[in-house]
Amino acid sequence: MLEGNGIIDKVVVTVGEEEYATLREMVAAMRDRNLKYQNSAAAVLRRLVQDLPRNAQAAMDIVNSFDPEKYQAVREFAEAANGGRNINTNAATTN
Repeated sequence: MLEGNGIIDKVVVTVGEEEYATLREMVAAMRDRNLKYQNSAAAVLRRLVQDLPRNAQAAMDIVNSFDPEKYQAVREFAEAANGGRNINTNAATTN
């Protein structure tokens, strides 16, 4: 469209052929980087969507196998190893 109405010709005449060629190369490089980024982002999203069911199943397995008694035993061991001091990092959390 720009070539058809003469705008490109006027740009080339105004900035010179050498500078126009440089600008054209810069725009092409920017386009290539943008396409590469978009393809990379698309690949990451595609893997995320493909892995989501498997990751959700793994998370559900962890939740389903959670044993509060074992968790409490680990907390008690950690507190004992900490000189009997509370291991909570959140001051609002209590035993």
